Amino acid sequence: MRTIAWATWAALLLCTAGTVALMFSPVLLADVAPGWLVQALRDGWAPFCHQEPDRSFHVQGVALLACARCTSIFAGATLGVLLAPMAGLLDPRRMLPRWVLVASAAPMALDAGLAMLGLWEGNFVTRTMTGALAGLGAALFVMPGSVAAAAEILTALARAHGASSTIPHTEARTCRQE
Repeated sequence: MRTIAWATWAALLLCTAGTVALMFSPVLLADVAPGWLVQALRDGWAPFCHQEPDRSFHVQGVALLACARCTSIFAGATLGVLLAPMAGLLDPRRMLPRWVLVASAAPMALDAGLAMLGLWEGNFVTRTMTGALAGLGAALFVMPGSVAAAAEILTALARAHGASSTIPHTEARTCRQE
């Protein structure tokens, strides 16, 4: 089970860190790639983020691929994946309670919701901090379930290919309500 847990951790780290690296692609490609390529990346990301330049990080005068909140969500998720082993969250039996996910996302939902209603105008700092907190909480929340899911998938694949034994693991507990 440890191998599955660490492989799942590595896959999630690669996905989250890779997404953060993708956010920097317009900066990295600005001087070396044709403009249509950078525009294609922006167009590809557009369904997921408004990409407003005044709400985005800039490096060397070039806006990142996503806004500050979206970039921070993925940066926070990357941090959460990095911290998960230290928090013991590679063990499927150590699922965090749902309130952790809700509490980590609530400030972002409040910041965005009040702004949409015209009752509050969030700023760069609030968007960045609430996005990072939501990403961190989401990553820590999903890690044990991801390990359990990976073990189940590998067990099913082993059975489908005629293996008589299953991959040893313990059943993940459902989230305890605290």
